[in-house]
Amino acid sequence: MTVSQISELLKLRHADFEILQHEKPIHTLADAAMYFNTDLAVPNLIIRTERGYYALLVSGSRGQVVLEGLKAVLDCEVVKMAGRKEVFEQTGAQPGEVPLIGLGLPYIFDNRILEHDDAYGGIGDPYCTLRINPRDLKAIVSPVAELD
Repeated sequence: MTVSQISELLKLRHADFEILQHEKPIHTLADAAMYFNTDLAVPNLIIRTERGYYALLVSGSRGQVVLEGLKAVLDCEVVKMAGRKEVFEQTGAQPGEVPLIGLGLPYIFDNRILEHDDAYGGIGDPYCTLRINPRDLKAIVSPVAELD
């Protein structure tokens, strides 16, 4: 989905959101720190299991994600981070540019995101960031699994 398509989807869903533009691209949490508190960042990590691919929305306040813990959540034997090529094949975006919403993948949602009033993440353009209400984000992605 394009930035404008994502914006239209969010308007249709009556989400509390804003698209922020910035002069420098954001590809990493370190890049994001120039613009907002990274505890509010929500990286979208693409993971691979024997059942297929998932989009993992994780709170920036969590730190490292332990993939072993996802095995129980997903009832899977194998959970790995998708490689660059796999990320592009599954999302149409390069790592670091994957939008929070609009993917044709099942989502895993980190409930720590709900501890804040705002969540910031990708929208498919490294010069733009999506600010969204965390509850609206969760409702829109309709997660198939959750992390506590």
